[in-house]
Amino acid sequence: MYVYDPERHEFSRKMSGVAYRKIYVPVLRAVSLERMDSDSGGPTDPDLRGTDVVLILRSGRRVTVAERFRKHLYLGYNDVTLRYCSLATGRKLEVVGLNAQYMLYAVANMNETDFLRWDLIYGPKLLEILETLKPKPISNVNGSSRFVAVPRGVLFNAGAVAASSHPQIRVS
Repeated sequence: MYVYDPERHEFSRKMSGVAYRKIYVPVLRAVSLERMDSDSGGPTDPDLRGTDVVLILRSGRRVTVAERFRKHLYLGYNDVTLRYCSLATGRKLEVVGLNAQYMLYAVANMNETDFLRWDLIYGPKLLEILETLKPKPISNVNGSSRFVAVPRGVLFNAGAVAASSHPQIRVS
């Protein structure tokens, strides 16, 4: 079991709805969204699935997305973080359990009604970059997990970003 935070869960569900309207519909041409944590009344274990939402596109194709939403205070960090392991259980998390075609990494505005920045990243390419970089895991502030950070520039240069609110110029 992981450390369940109902407030964090509600923030993620709320921002997922914003992502549907602001990103998934215009960028991927989604027509519906199915959350993998449909039981809003209690904890789920999405880290075991590695997918947070399944989108149905206009073409009828199903697309899986792992979502990571950050509070506005994280805007200053120009990276994408993935949870490495749970300090409560020792279980490896997103670094080995990401099971989605895309990962949406987005920083919410202060009112949590929009995004200050977002990147839609190819899931397999992200994991490939992690294997190459082998970044050192760092403990998070609240002590619940360890994470690894990948600079956004590395993701853009490797062609791992499918779409972004703030595209970066590729560095040679």
